[in-house]
Amino acid sequence: MNSPYKLRMTGEPPYSPAVPEPLPSASDLLNVAAVPSREVEFVAPEEVDILATLEDQQRADDANESPGNAFLAGWGAALIGVILGGGFAALTGGWHRAISIGIAFGVAMAVKHFGRGDDPRFGFIGAFWSLVGCVGAYYFGIAMILARHQGMPFFEYVQSIPNWSEWMTDSLGWGDLMFFGIAACCGFRFSYTALAGRY
Repeated sequence: MNSPYKLRMTGEPPYSPAVPEPLPSASDLLNVAAVPSREVEFVAPEEVDILATLEDQQRADDANESPGNAFLAGWGAALIGVILGGGFAALTGGWHRAISIGIAFGVAMAVKHFGRGDDPRFGFIGAFWSLVGCVGAYYFGIAMILARHQGMPFFEYVQSIPNWSEWMTDSLGWGDLMFFGIAACCGFRFSYTALAGRY
């Protein structure tokens, strides 16, 4: 019985898995090898000018600096140090040299926080007010102690001092001067952020 449908093959015969495909000839391999390869281009990374970056950062930091705020903050911290340090010395009946270091650190932190500086100008501000705070607290405390020992009101005792320079030199010792110097150094060192520690 003949089928009404007849298959007609056109073109290439269907692939037969039993017949393997022919291997490429040597001439074909040579033609492939003769094709020029694409050149690979290496793009160099963008060069960064470190000095220019640091200068930009320095200008931004300078815009945030405030020597005026640092000076006022140092003055306020020194005044608080005089009151607290002198009052503590009066309550305990003697001057404790470690008070000088505490006043210096307080002044330095205030100058650093409000000044936001990164150069020695702020260090000199911190050293100056640290020294003023230490000396002021020392004489304020000594005056209150002596006034209490003599049974006199504080302001009356202060008015009764005949020679201030002699009174100040007689009540000051070499150990106190040494701690005043250490306090000034601490005030200088911790009142600003050095560039080497920032970058």
